[in-house]
Amino acid sequence: MRFRRIGGRGLVPLLVGGLALSVAGIPAAPAGAAAPRSDSGQSAPAAEAESARQQAARTGQPVELLAARSETSEQVVNPDGSHTVTQHLRPVRIRTGGGWTPVDPTLKAAADGTVRPAASAVDVAFSGGGGKPLITLAKGPRRLSISWPDALPAPTLDGATATYPAVLPDVDLKVTATGDGYTQVLVVKTRQAALDPRLADLRFRLDGQNVAVSTGEGGGLEVKDTTGATVWAGPSALMWDSRGDAAAAAGTAAKSPAAKGAAAAADGAGPAAPGPQDIPAEEAPDPTDRTAHLPISVVGDTLEVKPDARLLTAADTEFPLVIDPSVTAFGRQAWTRVDKSYPNQAYWNANDIARVGHEDQDGGTSRSFFQMDSWNFTRPGVRINSARFEIVETHAWSCSARPVELWWTGAINSGTNWNNQPGWGGWSDTQNVAKGNEAHGCGDDWVYFNAYNAVMAGVQYQSPSLTLGLRASNESDTYGWKKFDNNPRLVVNYNYPPDAPTAYGTNPSTVCATTATGATVLGATTGTNLIQLQATVSDPQGDQVRAHFWLADDDTNTLLTDWTSGFVNSGSPVSFPIPAQYIPTDRPISLRWQVRAEDGTDASAGVPAVPCHFKVDPLGPKNPPAIASPQYPAQRFGAPAGTATNFTLNGGGDPDVVKYVYSYDTDSLAGTATTTSGGLVTLPSYTPAGAGLHTLYAASVDPAGNRSSTAAYRFYPTRPATAPKVAGDFDNDGYVDLVGTVSDEERLYFYKGTASVDNATGLVTSAFARGTDPLSAEPPAWQSALVARGGDYVNDGVPDQPPAGQPRTSWDDGAQDVLAIQPAIGDPTRRALYLYANDGGGPGAGAVQFQNTMGTSVVDPKLTAGAPFGWADVTQLAAAGDIGTSATSTAKDNVQDLLVVANDKLYAIYGRACLTTDGECAFSAPQEVGNAGWNGMEIIRAVDLTGDGNPDLIARSRTSTTDGLRMYPYVPAAGATSLGAGSTRVPLGTTGWGTAALKSLSAPGDLDLDGKVDLVGITVDGAMRFWHGDGANGFSSSVSSSITGIGNKCVDIAYAQTDAILFTCLGGGNQHWTWNNNSLMTLGKCLDITVPPNSNPLGVLAPCNGSPAQQWLGLPDGHLQNRGYDGVNGVNWCLASPGSSTADNTRLILWQCMPYTDQVWQPPVQLGPRETLTGGWLSSLRIA
Repeated sequence: MRFRRIGGRGLVPLLVGGLALSVAGIPAAPAGAAAPRSDSGQSAPAAEAESARQQAARTGQPVELLAARSETSEQVVNPDGSHTVTQHLRPVRIRTGGGWTPVDPTLKAAADGTVRPAASAVDVAFSGGGGKPLITLAKGPRRLSISWPDALPAPTLDGATATYPAVLPDVDLKVTATGDGYTQVLVVKTRQAALDPRLADLRFRLDGQNVAVSTGEGGGLEVKDTTGATVWAGPSALMWDSRGDAAAAAGTAAKSPAAKGAAAAADGAGPAAPGPQDIPAEEAPDPTDRTAHLPISVVGDTLEVKPDARLLTAADTEFPLVIDPSVTAFGRQAWTRVDKSYPNQAYWNANDIARVGHEDQDGGTSRSFFQMDSWNFTRPGVRINSARFEIVETHAWSCSARPVELWWTGAINSGTNWNNQPGWGGWSDTQNVAKGNEAHGCGDDWVYFNAYNAVMAGVQYQSPSLTLGLRASNESDTYGWKKFDNNPRLVVNYNYPPDAPTAYGTNPSTVCATTATGATVLGATTGTNLIQLQATVSDPQGDQVRAHFWLADDDTNTLLTDWTSGFVNSGSPVSFPIPAQYIPTDRPISLRWQVRAEDGTDASAGVPAVPCHFKVDPLGPKNPPAIASPQYPAQRFGAPAGTATNFTLNGGGDPDVVKYVYSYDTDSLAGTATTTSGGLVTLPSYTPAGAGLHTLYAASVDPAGNRSSTAAYRFYPTRPATAPKVAGDFDNDGYVDLVGTVSDEERLYFYKGTASVDNATGLVTSAFARGTDPLSAEPPAWQSALVARGGDYVNDGVPDQPPAGQPRTSWDDGAQDVLAIQPAIGDPTRRALYLYANDGGGPGAGAVQFQNTMGTSVVDPKLTAGAPFGWADVTQLAAAGDIGTSATSTAKDNVQDLLVVANDKLYAIYGRACLTTDGECAFSAPQEVGNAGWNGMEIIRAVDLTGDGNPDLIARSRTSTTDGLRMYPYVPAAGATSLGAGSTRVPLGTTGWGTAALKSLSAPGDLDLDGKVDLVGITVDGAMRFWHGDGANGFSSSVSSSITGIGNKCVDIAYAQTDAILFTCLGGGNQHWTWNNNSLMTLGKCLDITVPPNSNPLGVLAPCNGSPAQQWLGLPDGHLQNRGYDGVNGVNWCLASPGSSTADNTRLILWQCMPYTDQVWQPPVQLGPRETLTGGWLSSLRIA
């Protein structure tokens, strides 16, 4: 059997009884049409692309991107970062499961009785014999089967071919799998067989699902789905005889490659070319064979093919006669040829070889066209480095080289023929070659064309497919006659530069101004808060990419820096913090910037095209605003609380001030008031709700957002005339008073409380004036008395002082009462509890007046002989407020209760209503609420610290250095037992609270008019001291404020760290310090000293422990001397900024105390000691 040398067809062939069909993808886009996205390849994930890029660079060898592999292409990353794609016209592999398998058309019997190729890119099945369809194609829900009119015999399988013998007398039916489809021929062996009338009109039965079959352009068929998209298509049918074989056998003119090479001079032999395959001669006509093109039609579900009657019956027809309705695939990749001898005949994806040049046997002239997928390398922005069109030449007229040209052309389709050729758009390359004439030493071999011009044309038009045309340079020269395999490949080396960066901008955000005029102005930055340039960078090939920023000074027109990031994954954001060195701190600056993306080989354009401009102004307004209010003057008592006012802010005409920020009683500065050139602004009406200290904080702000220092305007509304009674006020003048005993006198003294504003500090201070003794010397037992104050025990709104013999109603005058445990009247060997009822005195009374100086005995039969303990066993007494009705009950009765310590335990004694007939009051039996250990404690008072309306116990340890001052919070669910529960106690202070430092300590009430209970104590050296209360947060001997030093910078605690540093004063919580018994506290911890190896001692924040290293002495000259290092190396040591540095983030150290400005600080003002009481008796005073 004669063989002809051809390559396989480019797309999926389907033969339908004299009809060529093709499996369709998407047709080539016509000129000007939108290019659909390619499905011949896929982008590799960014991680794989980057890994391949790194491996290629490291090894110097290309690395394939496996994720980009497809049936018709493979792609590698080169050592230089570029990509090379090899695009085949026909599939060379198929996907199976998770991997790839080479195309294998070998036929095998399937379990369902059909015959199928081993590995095919098309879902095709052939009949196994009988009544099954001859051919079945499937593509998703679309299905088409084509059946021979009669039952088929069982096929004989030979490699890729199934032969159905004698489907008609002396007529065989052959189907051949090609890996991407199939071919079909009817082989009519004898003249007698050709006379069979059934060959005059071949009919095939069609059966389909979701498809419609019709005749299409070029005389072939089109099969479309329900959306109108072409699924399969093909050219018209063809038939030919074996005239060429007969001539070759007779030894006439050279027709076969060997014979045709006989008259030509031999050229040098070349290497064997890969790719072509030997197929039987009956599957493709020779140019000298007689051929005929056959009409086809679709009538209902029948396909009709009419063979040429003349060729069937002509006397000179050479048998076997072949009727070939071969099928090829339809998609973006395809091929065809045109023949001048048959100017209206289409050869769309024919089972044929590509041909070019002039053939003198029948006078034919041919050209060939190949439509290649080009989506990978024709999208916008690509850079083509090189391109080759590679094709195997399988025949030359001789071994004498003749030129053949590669052009890029217009698109081809199933109707392309000699009279309907695409336009020849442009020349790309010429190769002068002769290959494929084995008889004279020029065997089959690859021909390599430079396809750069052609590919660049595809880039210009951004075409998803590129059509390449081959033709002979001289189409009259027989020696230019050539044949080529129909499976060429296009090899393109390219790179897509990174995409232009997106999402570019700054942080803080600015508008991208095209000039400096009108550019956004940013404020001052710090080493931990730098301005950032930002952009998102990406690469169309998924390569890693980096950002390259440029920053220039507009004012001097000089480049400040260009910074390139490291490589990041495609699509990642990149930030460039502008180093502080490029942002002046003493003047404004105008800046411009751009950014581009780089992949190590190419770069995007800089964006934006016109650089972005912005400005930085590090200088804030010089002064905070002046604050004024006619109702509430600064640092003075003003109008009563509840009086509305409109504060005014004034920037003094500073043109750099555009707004003010402000807040009341917190430095959050959350309010905003706009202004023009620092003008006067009146704030919205404000009404202080309560009397005492209030503060308006305000700062000026410039256009860049810089703030001035913060002004703190302190003012003090007075108590309204109708204000409720003040706890701890004995004389109803609105201020807390004191009562106490003196160790060398048998008297109880009253000390009238007043309040004033310190002009220097703006702080409210309390002072107490010694009044006359309100009680007689009877009973003469005050030196040994236990005194409790702070409750209205007769439930009349007045804290009581013991009356005697007066009716209940006479006590109802609104002041605090006092309880005392003293020697019993008439029996000094016993002790009794006495109530001293207070008549209130009133404002201006000068001294409180008690109704009876002798007191009234409290009715309490349980504390007599036989009780768990007697009054003589009580060692401590404290007012408790209303803590319930029993230790196991949480109910309240609005009656004042007591806490006592007896026999080392804590007891609650619950008050009962005072009798109205005889003035006597009763208490319950004592109930234990705290077990052993209370002799080492001193109970001060139970008063609400947590703000929940329940009294919490304040107590101090006589000796502890870890939690000397404590709170036992009242837990409603537990009742009074929670006041003795050590498991819930909260430390309020460490050292300095024991009896070694303080002789007495009291919680008389709100001394500084801020609504919170404060402490007063008498030190062992006779000084009265005051502690500002902050509820559950404890007590401090100063109000919270900053510690300012050199450069007007503040002592700060570094964010999320413990380092004590110097930093710009911002008013944050980590810059608020208070004194607490010689310790400086912030954030609930104390300023301490640590000594790293080979370093000066450094300031740190640490849990308060009362150690000497946490004790500081505020000297009058502003030095802060650390007591833990007193006398070390013969000198004292003070907090300092090393080298007089004013830079932010400077670590603070200890240094020898010297008269240097870097050791001068303005710490919080301490609120004591305040020795407002005069007389030598102060050292013997015990405050109740």
